[in-house]
Amino acid sequence: MGLFNCVGGCMLGIFRWGIFIVNIVNLLFGGAVIFFGIAILARLDIAGLEGIADADAIGVVLIIAGIFSVAVAFAGCFGTLKGSPTLMKMYAGVMFALGALNFLSAIFAFMDAATVGAGAVSMVVSVLELVAGIFSVLLSKTFKKKRIEEREEAMRRAHSQS
Repeated sequence: MGLFNCVGGCMLGIFRWGIFIVNIVNLLFGGAVIFFGIAILARLDIAGLEGIADADAIGVVLIIAGIFSVAVAFAGCFGTLKGSPTLMKMYAGVMFALGALNFLSAIFAFMDAATVGAGAVSMVVSVLELVAGIFSVLLSKTFKKKRIEEREEAMRRAHSQS
């Protein structure tokens, strides 16, 4: 029993910090996407951004996508650090939805011979998002169980002191 708890606790720590680190990277990428969206809207002279057709629409889409990415990454980071089952369930739901959308885009990409490479990348990304969603569900259940045990222990201590 003690060895299982040690292994389970170690795996929980690996999952927890793995999701946290991935979401820190997602925060940075989301910030970069927002920056490029603002740069396109402001018509900044950045190499590769000049001469974009329909720049206003692309800039707005990039800003919205960046804000969404930052919000999801923040929920993942904060949920793992605070051990919040609710945030982890929300994060898992978003990761499952994104994984399903990427899976669908991979299927459509495989239908055209010119986009098979993009379909393969999309398939890998969808699998990673689904795995992140599964780990998030596992973490949320573990966090909930841990909170229940902490409450029961606090109640036992309160009853023993009175």
